[in-house]
Amino acid sequence: MIAAILLVFSMNDLPPRISQRKFVTLDECADYVEFLAGQQVVDDEYHFEFKSMEPSDGSISTFQGRCVVESNVEKPI
Repeated sequence: MIAAILLVFSMNDLPPRISQRKFVTLDECADYVEFLAGQQVVDDEYHFEFKSMEPSDGSISTFQGRCVVESNVEKPI
């Protein structure tokens, strides 16, 4: 049985959330995060942190998290 890969993330230091989208591999999850970030932000352990600016008002949000096998999701970011 292939385990599902989840994206666990926090925005602006709020409590961690789990994306509704599931991935087949850690690399697929990392590619998705880097697509959203518009740059390479995922490290070798599948952790990430990046900032994003909202074009409508110029506010900046900080995202951090990781791609993780579903059975390991209870571990902290």
